[in-house]
Amino acid sequence: LVTRDQQGQRNVIQMSSLSNVKAVDKPVAVLVDQTTSNEAEIFAQVIQSKRKGSVFGTATAGCPVASFPSVLPDNSVLNVSIYRSISDGNDPNSYVENVTPDVVVDIDRQSLSQGQDAQLEKAISFIKGQ
Repeated sequence: LVTRDQQGQRNVIQMSSLSNVKAVDKPVAVLVDQTTSNEAEIFAQVIQSKRKGSVFGTATAGCPVASFPSVLPDNSVLNVSIYRSISDGNDPNSYVENVTPDVVVDIDRQSLSQGQDAQLEKAISFIKGQ
């Protein structure tokens, strides 16, 4: 794991593997909505485009970029985008505008406030193979 402190100094943290963690052959479900952005959109788009799982929810905000925060001398922070998601490796201008889920599941705020999450329920059914 590589981190940077407020002065921009790079710190490398060694992370040990967990020998008791095993890969499983289970489906992957990713939940997205209008509040999903940045690296989470990239993650969802990769899972979807590589057919490694299914994406549930509503279309994302449309900001699939990865950025690196840089602290400026006045202690403000500048986020510099270092990655932009494209759909075609042969066309650098084929920017991904947003992630459209494989299974559209609208968010019902009233049901959500009562502990019922339709997106999560759909994703769980998918994982269970129902």
